[in-house]
Amino acid sequence: MLSIISADIRYGDRCLLLVNGTDEQSARTALRQFVEDVLPSCEVPLAENSPQSRNRLPRVLQATGVNGHFGLSASPGIAHGKVTVVSAMSLPKGLAAEIATDPEEELKRIKRAITAVRDRIREKLSHSRSSLGEAVLQADLAMANDVVLAERLAEQVSKGKSAGHAIVETGEFFIDLLRHSESEYIRERAWDLEEISVQFLEEIYGADLQKTKLWDHSNYLRWTGIG
Repeated sequence: MLSIISADIRYGDRCLLLVNGTDEQSARTALRQFVEDVLPSCEVPLAENSPQSRNRLPRVLQATGVNGHFGLSASPGIAHGKVTVVSAMSLPKGLAAEIATDPEEELKRIKRAITAVRDRIREKLSHSRSSLGEAVLQADLAMANDVVLAERLAEQVSKGKSAGHAIVETGEFFIDLLRHSESEYIRERAWDLEEISVQFLEEIYGADLQKTKLWDHSNYLRWTGIG
């Protein structure tokens, strides 16, 4: 997915594909069949809440006089906490000046982190109980499995970057591409990629990267829906 987005191909653009090799005819036929018959059905439709429950708090919360800020519910239940104003993804202060001394070891750290995150997502998928939650996890898994993401991480390490810096800079590069897409679905994937990048960092450094973000203490209640 990231490789297609990186090409910055927009709706209506004319594209030229060159297929070379000993099996170019069969490859061209298979590619054409995929683009015409399979690709149109690959994008998961945007999930929508029912109109009846979209902008309504439960009576018990209405009685408290709290303000409700509504989004798209990914899972049922109530969450209580401080509203987070997210800043740019970054390394903890103590690791920001980290210097890579062994590129091979840095690359191994990244590969171990990717493997661990993939396994965790697959485990969550095996226990998913909602179609929306499953769709989000499938998108996360696609991100973690993306070949171009892994290639760019390796490229950053080859330039002397530490595992952490490689993840942050690679994540920021692709997140910027996603956020400038004309597709709402693809723009929302920027949050998925940021979350995946943070999980990579947490696997490597064992630190809570959320603590490096900015917090707003003026509000503290978030309702994600009941059902």
